Amino acid sequence: MSNLLLPGNVYESNTFWNITQNITVDNATNNITFHFQSPLTPNFVFELLSASGDFVMDANWIVAHATAAQPALAWKAGLTPYALPWNATGFNEYKAQGNATDYNEYLVNNVMADGPYEIDYIIPSSAVVLIKNPNFNPPGSWFPRAHIDKIVLEYIGETSTRYLQLKSGYAQTGGIPSSDWSLVEGLVNSHIDYYLSKPSLSIFWYNFNTNVNTTMLSTLDKSANMPSALFSVLQIRKAFAYAYNESEYLNKDVGNANYNVTFAVPYAGMLVAGMLGYQSIGELNNATHGQVPYFNLTLASKYWSEGVADWNKLVYNNTHSTAYNITTASDGDYLYMGAPLNIPIIIFSADPIDQAGATQWGAYLSSFIKGATFPVIPLAFPSILGYQVQGQNPMPIYELGWAPDYPYPTDYLGPMALPENSTTYPGPNDMTPYWIGYNTSNPARNTTEAMYLQEMIDYYDNGTAAANTSVALMWFHKMNEELINMTFYVYIEQAVDFQIMSDKVPQSVMITWEQNVMWTIGVSLSSEEYSC
Repeated sequence: MSNLLLPGNVYESNTFWNITQNITVDNATNNITFHFQSPLTPNFVFELLSASGDFVMDANWIVAHATAAQPALAWKAGLTPYALPWNATGFNEYKAQGNATDYNEYLVNNVMADGPYEIDYIIPSSAVVLIKNPNFNPPGSWFPRAHIDKIVLEYIGETSTRYLQLKSGYAQTGGIPSSDWSLVEGLVNSHIDYYLSKPSLSIFWYNFNTNVNTTMLSTLDKSANMPSALFSVLQIRKAFAYAYNESEYLNKDVGNANYNVTFAVPYAGMLVAGMLGYQSIGELNNATHGQVPYFNLTLASKYWSEGVADWNKLVYNNTHSTAYNITTASDGDYLYMGAPLNIPIIIFSADPIDQAGATQWGAYLSSFIKGATFPVIPLAFPSILGYQVQGQNPMPIYELGWAPDYPYPTDYLGPMALPENSTTYPGPNDMTPYWIGYNTSNPARNTTEAMYLQEMIDYYDNGTAAANTSVALMWFHKMNEELINMTFYVYIEQAVDFQIMSDKVPQSVMITWEQNVMWTIGVSLSSEEYSC
């Protein structure tokens, strides 16, 4: 929400003055007023205020608990009667608690409980224990008091352990990956558990990095060999996208066809099913004259040939040199700097499903990019995030995803489709007008592509400034369609959430209270008692 309340770059404008001018409090009426930088649609505002992390908290709770737990930090934050006054200095001291050396651990590991449950205690990286909140006042029958005295959330990495807990009845619910779905079928056939599925807004895709730090890349794969700006060229991105067999991945690797269960569905663009303004693959194809990529090796080969020609032409026009050219050997192998192309694909570690999908993708690419290799490199999720630094990103193609904060287009178009430096994905991929069109360090810079990226920025600004929902969606659709035309990504899947539940828990209760596209399931849950 900060980008809507604060002017300019929120990383620089989150000052005491800007925040206190744009969020004002009337103590006499107990009202808080949010002053947005421009008019917003009602849909957008209500969804923002209901998103996780956007809750108003009781300052007295913070004062009491921060003081008791870490009085030095509470004093620094200006939260006690004898502390610094609430001014710019005190505010900066409060912000410092977000630094690793100054974490207020009590506030990190505790929650001001205003719902049916409160935290009893936490075992870091192991378990969270919840108990009934005696102070919860139900607002209505639609949000009742808790009926279960204690809930234990356990973090368990091994599928076998989660399965044994489910089989024994110790756990009422837990996660089993689709690659081990036969285990779930056994539990269901034995009437120990059942499962429910529901759509989710969780999506996964492969990123194209247009400015690869090849020096750092060599630490991931010493044989890697590619032009650092290779994916600056649209036709090359299209070649890779048309070589990805999404249907095979979903049916064979994820297991949709193997088990006759829909674990995930195809999607394109960043306005996915369940989102306000959703555009289906068919609608996007109609709007873009069929530009949504699909598996077609003939087209992929055609785009690769065109892309190589475009690369060599752009490089020569921009540098007046052929030193960066992609060439072909006498046997037809593609070479860069006299050696075969080697372009790694980064996936999540301990992920056999995407290991299979990425390996097959590499084989398809090798069928027309002669002599090239596409090694699949698993990296831990934190490592992938750590490498996402603009100008220092060593990953040529890498897997990541997104889950919702709120189901409004800006939550997906902003982080994934807005080609500006500060965004979550286009920024670290250098998919910006400056890099693509004007930065002289990019030997394949192209002002025409940069113009389309600037149009996307304008569409986004128009959409966020529109006070009418229909007008906002018109602009967001134009941006989403240009995202397809520019082939930022290769789309993997939109996940379907599964809840594996004990037969002792009525299905009607789960359907009534848990079927929400904003909620995703990812932990093993056990309790000493589970009754509804």
